[in-house]
Amino acid sequence: DEYQAYVDKEGFVSNQQARVRMFCLAFVSGSPVLEIGLNDRRRQGKEIVRRKDILPMYTERWIRFENLDFHCTVDKKSFEEEQVVRLSPPDGTFIEICRFRVRPPKNREKPLIVKSLMKIAGSKIEIRIDAMVAAHQQRAKGTNESIRTIPCEDIVIRFPIPEAWIYIFREERHWGVGSVHSKTRRPGKVKNLKDKILGAVQQTESTLIEVAIGEAKYEHVFRAL
Repeated sequence: DEYQAYVDKEGFVSNQQARVRMFCLAFVSGSPVLEIGLNDRRRQGKEIVRRKDILPMYTERWIRFENLDFHCTVDKKSFEEEQVVRLSPPDGTFIEICRFRVRPPKNREKPLIVKSLMKIAGSKIEIRIDAMVAAHQQRAKGTNESIRTIPCEDIVIRFPIPEAWIYIFREERHWGVGSVHSKTRRPGKVKNLKDKILGAVQQTESTLIEVAIGEAKYEHVFRAL
């Protein structure tokens, strides 16, 4: 699934688009036929339940496909008639079966909220990035149990920086030049608090990059943090 959205400084989505791509890698002998059923809205009410399924699998979300593009091995006629993707996959080849557009649901809470702030005071520059992931409760059909789901994980945020700042986040190492890595500072945890109150330990200056969770560093490929 690929999703792109333009969010203004107030947090409102001005434009969004979503695309789904399906890939297949098969190691087969002969020429078997592969059938893939999708939650096409035209198939609503035509679900088939197999006998070995103890509990039938219900589809709660039906979607409408737009701008469909198929691989040359897909039988397009059978898809128009039965709404089933049918093809004979080549052996040992990674192919893209199809790609299509879907319309994202409206009036939904954004799964990821990112706010960035840059402060410039003389020769000091502070960049602060806050990320918040929204978790929601999902209730299974026919039951009263709710499941707490997190819509996105393994998040990567890229903050582009000017070319003149690149040397600040690079350091010389034994085998060339590397990026400066961040240090984790957990909120609410202060080391040697008693000594700091008595003045026995001097306050250390803040590091170049600090994170509350995860890690941060400069990636030269993207010219960004």
